[in-house]
Amino acid sequence: GKRVLLLRPEHQATATAHLLRRRGAQALSFPAIEITEPPDPGPVQHAIENLHAYSLVAFTSDNGVRRFWDFLRASHRDARALGKASVASIGPATAARLAAYGVTADIVAPRFIAEELAEAILAHVRSQPSEHARVLLPRALVARETLPELLRAQGIEVDVVPVYETRFAPQSEAESLRSAIAASD
Repeated sequence: GKRVLLLRPEHQATATAHLLRRRGAQALSFPAIEITEPPDPGPVQHAIENLHAYSLVAFTSDNGVRRFWDFLRASHRDARALGKASVASIGPATAARLAAYGVTADIVAPRFIAEELAEAILAHVRSQPSEHARVLLPRALVARETLPELLRAQGIEVDVVPVYETRFAPQSEAESLRSAIAASD
């Protein structure tokens, strides 16, 4: 009998809305943000063309995985393009999204925290015989700099490549929310 407002992008709110409805709640979806193309797709296209140069690709979100794969498919490539690169995931949910694309993460931080992912990547790099580690970090245009800073501080080359931009939803969406709430009263 509860009314629950879901603010996530539509593709991320659908499963939660379904679960809430199954339990008798009224789910109102109002995406407060939109996931859009990065302003300049050139860097990600360049990174995809040069995936062979990376020893590790680190994913920090479900959106990052989805958008990276959109670019990968647009370049007529698939998971094989990762070659010998190890794959890191910031947590189990991101690892599950990678699995949906046929990729098993070599490194999975136990929690969705950049510091824990950095620690796991550093342990992995230290265990490898390679002398030079180069990491590709496909992520949002605006994000915390903690992960690349921690890796660079340990001598790892990190290429941060925006694969999406997070924007606030248009104000016109607020009116549709008001209407939905009024209709449910």
